[in-house]
Amino acid sequence: MMQEAGLEALQDADSETDRLPSSAGRLALSLGLVGAASLLDEALYEAVRPGSSPTRADFFGTITHLGDGLTALAATAALWPRDPETAELVGRAALRSGLAAVALKAVVTRARPLENPAACAEYRFGLGACVSMPSGHTATAFSVAHVLAHQYPDLGWLWYGLAALAGWSRVETGNHWPSDVAAGAIIGLWAADSVLKQFAGERAGHQGDAGTASRHEAD
Repeated sequence: MMQEAGLEALQDADSETDRLPSSAGRLALSLGLVGAASLLDEALYEAVRPGSSPTRADFFGTITHLGDGLTALAATAALWPRDPETAELVGRAALRSGLAAVALKAVVTRARPLENPAACAEYRFGLGACVSMPSGHTATAFSVAHVLAHQYPDLGWLWYGLAALAGWSRVETGNHWPSDVAAGAIIGLWAADSVLKQFAGERAGHQGDAGTASRHEAD
């Protein structure tokens, strides 16, 4: 009986992993979205900026903090007492997305909308300036949203909606081009997806070990 329970636990974990979105499929779709967004960068940016009002600027200036690393840390701390599993997943996903975004920023060296592209050559492989691509705030927001949507699916629309607002705020505040935001969303989703799959694999391994140990004790 213990052996059967262990096998069932492994099968349940495998099924959970299989239900997670395909990384290859998401990557292909995401690359298309970034390519499309880059073609509209200047047009979208110029369409947004003149229409800004003080109320709109205040709204997006506030909501942009949803993508801060400190906000992700606060969410992790708030979740820990009642849902440590989700808290751990949020923390791991936010950290992974942040590291990936920083690494790409240093390699891509793209000027922000208000920076001079000609000056970016001297910042190659640095983080002093010209770090527009990808949006780190968006990456963090979407990594947290994807974990929360997986753990609390009934509120998935809320998590992704807030992440989308945080991402678009980076355009509204003049910090990023739209394609930077698209790339940040991709990184955030990838980071969270990889963490969820890794966690499912770790849990399957632990349950398998527990089943094996119980079987040995019964023998």
